[in-house]
Amino acid sequence: MRFFILTIALFVINDYQGKISDAAYTFGNLNVILKVPDGISTVENPHRAEFNKLLWCQANEDANTILPIDSVLYRHEKTNQTFDQTTTPPVQLHDEHRALLNFTGVPLTEILSGKYVCHINSTNDIDIHGNQFVYIRPFFHFNDIEAKLSHDDEPFNVIGTTLSTNKGNTVTFPCPAAGGPNLTVTWERNNGLPEKHQRNGFDLIIPDVDESDEGEYRCIATATVKNETKSPEYVLEATLTHYLKKVTSYIFDEESGLSDDATQTEDANNNNSEVI
Repeated sequence: MRFFILTIALFVINDYQGKISDAAYTFGNLNVILKVPDGISTVENPHRAEFNKLLWCQANEDANTILPIDSVLYRHEKTNQTFDQTTTPPVQLHDEHRALLNFTGVPLTEILSGKYVCHINSTNDIDIHGNQFVYIRPFFHFNDIEAKLSHDDEPFNVIGTTLSTNKGNTVTFPCPAAGGPNLTVTWERNNGLPEKHQRNGFDLIIPDVDESDEGEYRCIATATVKNETKSPEYVLEATLTHYLKKVTSYIFDEESGLSDDATQTEDANNNNSEVI
């Protein structure tokens, strides 16, 4: 079983703005890699960031002088969302010299992955900023469907729903993927591409199903990750497999008001998809 742990490295960035000398620089941890224990997170029991998972930065005028912080905020570059002392996760000040963006205890689905910019304004009106990164390997966050791991030694291969339905119905298979940065989702059917389908975000929609649509449908979520701070980025995946078990035809009896399929199975008595 693979786990990701927090890894810290110090960084120096000479990308600055405002009233600042060439000697000043930002100093802190380059990135945080958030641990994901397995591929199944739920609303009732979400995966959360472990204790002391944070980004931190400070402003150094030189190797021996740390500038006191007057104000600080973190900005997530892709979404432009900002974080301060009032947000979740909060920005905290340590000894008036160090800014902390503390993820401890925050559900991983509420943490934005990717690039953050730490913006510091010092008490002597010097502005400086530095870039940091958050990595979360892909997983699935479920709301109202049952899911299980395919095998104990494959914690990111997840089994979802098994459906039986009537011919002509529309089937939706969810893919509640999370993680990142660069989270992407692709779908396969019986190890090939689905022949007919629509997409609603990450979810797969199969309209007007018939017997030819029976089979295995797999959502493959990928994201860019690291296994340690100074290692190159690479791509990891998590898979979620659903099954369309049986599509039945039915005949409607106008006198009795009942429908009966050609194979006399109980599934055909219901014109809605059901989880079994």
